[in-house]
Amino acid sequence: SGDMFLLRNDKMTNNVYREYIYDILKDFNFPVIIKTTAGMGSLGVNVIETFEDAVATLEANDSGDVIVEEKLPGLQFGTGIEGSNGDYVVMPPFMFRTNEKGVTDSFRILKFGPVYEEKYHVPELIEDLTKLACDLKFEGPTQVDLSYNPDTEKWAVIEINPRWSGITEISAFAQERRPIEIFGDAAFKRAKDYKDPKNLKFVCSFKVPPEHIPLMNELTAG
Repeated sequence: SGDMFLLRNDKMTNNVYREYIYDILKDFNFPVIIKTTAGMGSLGVNVIETFEDAVATLEANDSGDVIVEEKLPGLQFGTGIEGSNGDYVVMPPFMFRTNEKGVTDSFRILKFGPVYEEKYHVPELIEDLTKLACDLKFEGPTQVDLSYNPDTEKWAVIEINPRWSGITEISAFAQERRPIEIFGDAAFKRAKDYKDPKNLKFVCSFKVPPEHIPLMNELTAG
C-alpha cells in the first residue's frame, strides 16, 4: 500500500511498514522491476539495478501503489487463451520487441508471430498453459505475458490479465477471425484447431505515429 509506505507524521519515530518492505527488498536478486498497479501497456515501468536505487525510487513515488518484482532474464512474449469450463484454445506465443532496458516500450511496441521454432518448445508450453487455464478456471479471453530464458530453455509466466487486450486482437488476426468471432466460436463447435500452424497466419502488430496515419490510410486504401 502506497499510503502506508509513505505515511509520516511528527509522532512517528519510525515507519515499521516501510522498514519491513526494505528488509524484504534486500533479499531480491537485482535488477528488479518497479511498476505502478494503475499503469497499462508498460506505462510506469522502471528497471532498477541496485537496492539503493530501489529505495530512492520508492521514496520518490507519489502515484499510489506499486509492485516490485525481480526482472526475469531472457526474451519477452505474450499469448492469448480463449474459452471456459475446461475447453480452451491456447495460442502459440507472440514475441515482443523490448527496449535497451529489456522491457516493452508502450510507444514503440512491436509484436509478431506466432512463434513455432523448435528451440522454444511450444507444444510443451501450450500444454502447461492449458493446465494453468483449467486450474485457474479462466473465463473468456485472457492475456498471459511470458519470459523465455535461452540459457535454461525455460518459460516463466510474468503476469495474467483476464481481459480483452492487444493479444486478443493479434490472436484473432492470426486466426483470420474478427475479434468478436472468438466469443461466437467459443459458444459453438469450433471449425478449426487454432493452435495448429496450418490454420494460422503470421502477424505483425505495431504502433503508427499520428503524423504517419494519413500515409498509412493512403497505402491501405482499396
